[in-house]
Amino acid sequence: MEKAEAGKVQLLTHQFFNETWGIEDIPEGYYSEKDGVKLMSSGKIHTANEGCACTMGNVLTQFIEHLVLSEGEYALIDMEAGIEHFGRGIDNGMDLILMVVEPSYKSLALTGKVSELGTSIGKPVYLVFNKVDGENQEWMKK
Repeated sequence: MEKAEAGKVQLLTHQFFNETWGIEDIPEGYYSEKDGVKLMSSGKIHTANEGCACTMGNVLTQFIEHLVLSEGEYALIDMEAGIEHFGRGIDNGMDLILMVVEPSYKSLALTGKVSELGTSIGKPVYLVFNKVDGENQEWMKK
């Protein structure tokens, strides 16, 4: 479902947001709040046969692109592990990429690809090592 237009590939998608908006514009019932921190969830597959997450990726991309934060406000977007969100362009609206790295070969190997993809869209990539102990600290750094 793509069409070529003037040498560019354009995805045929629905425009969900037309105007900018702020955190205060999110209606009650769409988030949980504790101590001034609002938590929302979007685009997760919960059961088998739910279908493609493409539409939710499109909504999330537009959600981020149209969000305007006030001074002292921050948005932390928790993505599924992996790199699919880079392919969907969700990360383009981010200021930076923060990757949580587990002490497993797959997680450590993914750091290179995430760094490469982040750099390709002009976003700095920071790594946070999780479950670090005396036994794995050195090889995780390497």
